[in-house]
Amino acid sequence: MKKPSQAELRTSTKKGSDDCARKIPSRSNRPWLVRDARAWLALVLNESLFLLYQTTVYLHQSRCPSELVQYFSSFLITYMIMNNFIAIAVLLLFWFLVAATSIFSSTDGQPAAGVVCSEKEKRALLSFKQGLTTANRLSSWSVHQDCCQWAGVHCDNVTGRVIELRLSAHDSYRLGGKITTPLLKLEFLRYLDLSWNDFHGTSIPSFLGSMRSLRSLNLSNAGFVGAIPHQLGNLSSLRYLNLGLNTLYVDNLSWIARFYSLEYLDMSSVDLHKVTDWLEVVSMLPSLSQLHLSNCLLDKMITPLGFVNFTSLQVLDFSFNLFDSKIPNWLFNLSTSLLSLGLSYNSLHGHIPDEIGQLKHLEYLRLSGNSFSGPILVAI
Repeated sequence: MKKPSQAELRTSTKKGSDDCARKIPSRSNRPWLVRDARAWLALVLNESLFLLYQTTVYLHQSRCPSELVQYFSSFLITYMIMNNFIAIAVLLLFWFLVAATSIFSSTDGQPAAGVVCSEKEKRALLSFKQGLTTANRLSSWSVHQDCCQWAGVHCDNVTGRVIELRLSAHDSYRLGGKITTPLLKLEFLRYLDLSWNDFHGTSIPSFLGSMRSLRSLNLSNAGFVGAIPHQLGNLSSLRYLNLGLNTLYVDNLSWIARFYSLEYLDMSSVDLHKVTDWLEVVSMLPSLSQLHLSNCLLDKMITPLGFVNFTSLQVLDFSFNLFDSKIPNWLFNLSTSLLSLGLSYNSLHGHIPDEIGQLKHLEYLRLSGNSFSGPILVAI
């Protein structure tokens, strides 16, 4: 048998290589197979830029964030089928863009040029206006004008949805009439301020408890009367609640226990004399930093447990109540947080305890209008 020459061997090897090359698809026919780190990063960058473009288009068209999430969820499922690594990278970028959108959506001022309010919310606000006696307060609320430009109305800079109603009457004519249900159509409303108006002795509407997006509710000094509706306890995202300076009462405060995020609570002048466990209930609010319960007809500041569970409290105002007792010892457990303490006009008596000097961060202390005896501590 004749031994093949070197030239024949080289020809045979080249032919075999060509056969293999024909069996393996070229790189141009397999775009999702990345062979090195630089190519992989370039591919991720290319797809990320495409995603950024799509996001910009959707935001420019004022799409609802939920639609944006739904669109890109289906978009990424396709990617996951093709290449898991690229899907993960694009998914991370997508959530970064969503977070950035939330950060740059200002809650102050008006939306960017080209963003207009929702027609549904505009109609809802006009219906709400019909239930009010407005004088000249809401003259800008016109069917011919974008509702994001109306007095007291603040919209999201990206979506154009109404997120704040600032209708306090500190510096202008007072609103009156009734608060009506069209407010429920403001699904993204986070801030509602109707303070210092005059709603002519009407009760707080229970439907406000269905506005689950609310984080701030201010109804102080607005002429409301009657029982506080327990439905307000459904507003579990509230951080600020001010119901003070009305003519209101409650028989129990169990509904308050659901305010896990509440930081500010003002129920000044609310009749709480029937509530026996008020101190235990409010002390269990984990995020509470300010508590204002002045002039609430409270007559007991002692808890059966002997202590309270305030962990973040900085401002405490119990002035103008009916305690007629000594200063309770549980107050001195607030030494690490309390900045302001108001106990004026409570018929408190006895010595001012030495332990009050342990409130090392205290900046304001009001004890006037009581019947204390003995020396005033130098430590105070």
